[in-house]
Amino acid sequence: MTVALGALTAACGKGPALRSVAPVPTPSVNPVLADVISPGLQHNYVFEQGTPPVDFQPGSTTLIDRIQKVSGFHTAALKSTEDSAAVWLIENDPKVAWGTLLRPAERTVFEQFAANPNLGDWLILLTDVVVAGPRDPIPLTAYRWARADVEEYVTCGIPKSGQNDCSSKFFEIARTVVLQKPGGAPHGD
Repeated sequence: MTVALGALTAACGKGPALRSVAPVPTPSVNPVLADVISPGLQHNYVFEQGTPPVDFQPGSTTLIDRIQKVSGFHTAALKSTEDSAAVWLIENDPKVAWGTLLRPAERTVFEQFAANPNLGDWLILLTDVVVAGPRDPIPLTAYRWARADVEEYVTCGIPKSGQNDCSSKFFEIARTVVLQKPGGAPHGD
């Protein structure tokens, strides 16, 4: 384009034939929005290809402390990037219907996160329901949401059970990574 403008200017007799123009800088892009170290998977990052610094964030441990302790349900804070809260939720109780223990814990996490901006700008959940038997149809899955998405979901209405339009939209907009193929080898008791 510099050459074309220079040729046009020279043809009109109004200046030098070619003039150097500084390149337009490319806007810098934050290479990592929020990420978490994948538990048990050789310390790989779940969502991005970068290697941002991670640690146990205060928001993660706060959320874990707010979840009711129930037999057959396990929780852990995960190492994640700054300004994020990362929580691992595992249901492992063959005596209850799938999701019976997971749903109330998720609800607590969503409500607590939405209510407290100090917990971070990003929420990351790794969830799994352990199904004992020949094949486990429920994979370990990671989800990431921006704070505004979590706040909107809580305001819209988290269903007591099943799904509604709010939950459908919320899980549809999540950045989702399946960390284990469904139907894989069982990993239950």
